[in-house]
Amino acid sequence: MNLPAILFLSVLSVSCWAALPTCPTSGCPPGGIWSEWTTTDNCPTSCGACSKAFYTRRCLTEEAGCPCTGNTTRYYPCNTLTCLYPAQRTCCIPYVPMTINGSMQCGPLPKEPAVTSCCPQGGLWSEWGIFVRNAEDTAFEKNRRCLTEAAGCSCVGESVNTSATNTCPCQSFVGTYNKNFSEKAVLIEPLGQTLDSKTCIYQAPLNKGQENCSQWGNYGSTNVIRYWKKDATINFTEYRMADCTSSAVAYFRAYCDFTTGYYRFYNTDHEILAWRQVRKL
Repeated sequence: MNLPAILFLSVLSVSCWAALPTCPTSGCPPGGIWSEWTTTDNCPTSCGACSKAFYTRRCLTEEAGCPCTGNTTRYYPCNTLTCLYPAQRTCCIPYVPMTINGSMQCGPLPKEPAVTSCCPQGGLWSEWGIFVRNAEDTAFEKNRRCLTEAAGCSCVGESVNTSATNTCPCQSFVGTYNKNFSEKAVLIEPLGQTLDSKTCIYQAPLNKGQENCSQWGNYGSTNVIRYWKKDATINFTEYRMADCTSSAVAYFRAYCDFTTGYYRFYNTDHEILAWRQVRKL
């Protein structure tokens, strides 16, 4: 048979996803949930199931920690309609003419394995993305995707999380840690503090008066801060900021990590829950 080749772009459905039942228990659906088989191959023959195309599919639930059972690739007959005269044959071996879905095709085609999966209760969401400014430039928002929606399994919950207008999405500093910072030290109020609501950069000038200086290691007169790391369980971290004898303004600065939702101290990049300038006793 020497018929002209045609472009073959096909999407084959694994199953009738809309008919998937709801899983009886929460968690991962048995066997996971696959996407449809797709191919972008050019089928070299126009009829008769004489050629095969390369198909791929992806596991929709893998991103949520629910692996799928089965293969991600396969070769499958393409252009399976029967050939018409003057073709030398109606179907290529081993296929024969038969009615499939109301049309004359070459078969029997390889059968799909029985689908035993189900829709997970509440659906399966992706992880939240990072916070970004919304289109109106009035707030921050982050998004997530319903991983099972393409299989007809809807998700319960919101896909967009929006912060309050002109509010940074990072957790505010926690004042309850101040009692920890006062161990053998006097707490010093900063001269002022600012937070840019668009860049979410926080800064506070240190109080550099001589009465607020400390001896720290080999330094006889320096500004010192204490901060509480997010993952700290026992004690604070102490950090030398600037020489008290210098006339330059010194700042404590932190920036909002839009991925984790915590502020990070610029000098060490630690995620922090609180900070204070101190004068050591």
